[in-house]
Amino acid sequence: MEKELKWGTIIPLIGGSAIGCKKSAGNEPAFHLSYDAFAANESHIEKYWPEVPMYRLDHEDLDIPKKTFQEVDYVNSVCPCAGLSQLNSAKGSAASRGSGATQNQWMYNSSEYILENVKPKVLWGENAPGLFTKMGEGVVDRLKAIGEKYGYSFSLIKTNTELHGIPQRRIRTF
Repeated sequence: MEKELKWGTIIPLIGGSAIGCKKSAGNEPAFHLSYDAFAANESHIEKYWPEVPMYRLDHEDLDIPKKTFQEVDYVNSVCPCAGLSQLNSAKGSAASRGSGATQNQWMYNSSEYILENVKPKVLWGENAPGLFTKMGEGVVDRLKAIGEKYGYSFSLIKTNTELHGIPQRRIRTF
């Protein structure tokens, strides 16, 4: 008998990637982790899976049961990609597109939290194609450093949804 995968999400947003993980793993996530800034988007996945606990990491009274993070196989992340998205039209500010965009902090902070506290076998996430380009080099370097700090390696894959049975051209980086 195969062991059931134990997995969770951080910043699942509307939940499409999490639902894909459920189809792949065969079971629902053990937990969702996120922040108040994303609560409106995540209300959908919370209604879809009301029995899956959602922990908001920016709540002072956060109390996550210790067993929640024991033997986690993987954590799926859909960190906001506005910092590396071609659709970001901000100019001359911290919200502008590029490695220095403030929106990239969500990736750094989430990665730090997961690798330090959850310690899954794998942390993986989806982001804009800019992560795979010169524009994303600074982000990649910082994510690699975070991974190394906790004993993890780092890989990038750029793909197109058309190659995976979805009738839409959407380039993404994982």
